Amino acid sequence: MEPGTRHLVLPARTPPNADGRRRNPLRRGGFTSQDAAEAGMSKASELLAIAADADGKIQIADLILPTVRTLPEPDEVRRKVRTGQDLDTTITTGEWLDT
Repeated sequence: MEPGTRHLVLPARTPPNADGRRRNPLRRGGFTSQDAAEAGMSKASELLAIAADADGKIQIADLILPTVRTLPEPDEVRRKVRTGQDLDTTITTGEWLDT
């Protein structure tokens, strides 16, 4: 690790996997300042707190764990949860043009 970078294990508790097995903790590192590390922790915690039920929390954890470097915006996830949209929908340009 380069001098001046930090490795941070986010203290946000992640829900178990859909099959009930314990999930590994959310890890993100390489921050150049304590403020940047705290901002990343805050965003991840906010995302995990959006859903009220266990199934929603599992879906959000499934969404953010593979994308921990580029976390989705909480407002976008909140809107999708509120309107019942799939959280992990990706659309190609061709699919978008067909709509």
